Amino acid sequence: MNINRNMSLKMGFLICLVINFPIIAQNIDTKRSTERLNSQIQTIEKQRKLMTDNFYYSAAVDTLKKAFQENGISYSKTFADSWGKMGIGLTWSESAKPFYDYHLQALNDSLSLIKSRGYSTKKELDYLDQGMQIWKQYDQNLNQQFMDLVGLFTVSAKINDEKEAQNKQFDAKFKELSERRPYPSNEIDNVKQMRNAVFKALDEREKEVNNKIELRKQKIKETSQKHVFSAITKNSQSIPPIDTTPPEVLPINNTNPKPTSESSDDEGLEPPAVPDVIRQKCKAKNPNGVNEAEAEEKTGAEIQNRANQTRQQAEKTKSQAEENRKLAQKFAEDAQKAKQKGDSVLFNKDKNEEAKYNGFAINLENESKNSLKAVDELEKQAKMHRENARKLWVKILETCGN
Repeated sequence: MNINRNMSLKMGFLICLVINFPIIAQNIDTKRSTERLNSQIQTIEKQRKLMTDNFYYSAAVDTLKKAFQENGISYSKTFADSWGKMGIGLTWSESAKPFYDYHLQALNDSLSLIKSRGYSTKKELDYLDQGMQIWKQYDQNLNQQFMDLVGLFTVSAKINDEKEAQNKQFDAKFKELSERRPYPSNEIDNVKQMRNAVFKALDEREKEVNNKIELRKQKIKETSQKHVFSAITKNSQSIPPIDTTPPEVLPINNTNPKPTSESSDDEGLEPPAVPDVIRQKCKAKNPNGVNEAEAEEKTGAEIQNRANQTRQQAEKTKSQAEENRKLAQKFAEDAQKAKQKGDSVLFNKDKNEEAKYNGFAINLENESKNSLKAVDELEKQAKMHRENARKLWVKILETCGN
């Protein structure tokens, strides 16, 4: 009787063990669980420090100064302090940093629960592993967006530098004209028109860049509000699902200016080729008319020359963009090699460099396109002055003969 009872107890124990074995087998001890979570915690801490060391307060100023130096900024380099602290640093502390803090806290809370409970489940660790894979995509995305922000502030500084250079040139021109006698009022008016055209184009470029800066800040804020995963709870069945939607990037390159025309619209608008002997003859009869026509010719030629120089600069900027694209591609290839070798430190470094040079390339491409917009405006002004000169010479030649 006792033998049968003992056998029944043993059989019951074995049946209970068999039934619960899958659950027990899926439990992971504290040591292994802690190692995995500590590795994830270190990853977020490292990336948070990397972002802080590049984009927070004085570090953001240093990052912007370096970008300014690499892009030849001179007059506007003093803006690096205010733009770095209030433009980039404030965006990091108010928008992006909470993204890192939230997920770091989620891992630390999960670790505390596992330690107090003495184990974790496979489902819980798989959940956190999957969450970290998505989190890394968002981390890389935010790094890229901040590098874009650096690039946009650099473009803004280049526009300010160009404004200062243009101011000096026009001031010198006005000084030269104001000292002439008789006072060349028509020529001065023409230079004023040229100045207005140049600064109108620069103001439009500056406004466009400032709009993109605000759009980028807003996109950083939206990206940083994402909670990829949460802390695990005592009831592993209540783990919230992970949103595997990849992060979106607001395109910086969102302008498509129409191609500029070299000369197709200028047919028949060039002032007539008036020989010097005829010019002198007409000048004796109508000095004011000839002076006005020649002033229009000269102004049109000066504006066209400025348009040609701007076009050359646009091509140069485009070439710089292509060089940055090549560098970005090289770092992308190096990052892939580092990933294959399992070198996460080198992989992250190469990916950051890839993002940096891609950001520079995008902004240089935009700068080139915006310069071509300025070329369009300048060529319109040059065309107008050539047409004015043509009309004036037609009238002059009717009165003095040719």
